Amino acid sequence: MANNTKKKSCAHCDHCDEAARIQQRIFEREVDEELQQERLANLWRRYRWVVISGIVLIVGGAVGYEAHRSWWQKTRLSESDQYEAAVFNAYTGQAETAVAQLDELAESGKTGYRYLAQMEAAGILLAMDKQDEALMTLQDVMNDTDAPAPLRAAATLGFVGHQIETGDPTELQTLLTPLMNGGNPAFAASAAELSALLHVRAGDKAAAIRVAEQALSGDKVPLPIRERLTYLLAEVQK
Repeated sequence: MANNTKKKSCAHCDHCDEAARIQQRIFEREVDEELQQERLANLWRRYRWVVISGIVLIVGGAVGYEAHRSWWQKTRLSESDQYEAAVFNAYTGQAETAVAQLDELAESGKTGYRYLAQMEAAGILLAMDKQDEALMTLQDVMNDTDAPAPLRAAATLGFVGHQIETGDPTELQTLLTPLMNGGNPAFAASAAELSALLHVRAGDKAAAIRVAEQALSGDKVPLPIRERLTYLLAEVQK
């Protein structure tokens, strides 16, 4: 009888109840953290291709602007013809020939078409699943101090964007920092998108929010990028 009374009393003591409540809170917190990490991972998987597509548009816009500006200058007509011939070959299924022509133009060119050739070659190589070669080509543009600043910035965004799943986050963030602090709103906002996504990949929700909010505080952020940043911010804050 005494033993039964003791067991009943212990089962309902305050200390046991408090221990149970603590264990429950610990369990709930662990589950919540797991769900949060899963939500960030799902956001990453859904959103990364939108950003990479945006980078492609930026690169294409920079290339198109330079090509249009250079077209009418007689001294560039020869290299313009070389460039257009290579692009034609790329779009008619002769990718290897196009890359060889673009490499030759990049090596011998004296005008801005040498850099356009490198950017175009990188795009073709990526389409051919030759990412290592493409990244080396983009890196050449990034590191060439003679290259126009917009093309260097576009090359950097492309370089980071195509390594955003596999590259070292710290090294990639280092490349993005100058663009985020630069004077071009479009490049700064695109760099912020990539930076926020790298933080999402790392599971650093607070850093992703901070980067996105800082970028959105600017008044010259292009509308498509602003919409993507707003969506990213809303998803991370859930």
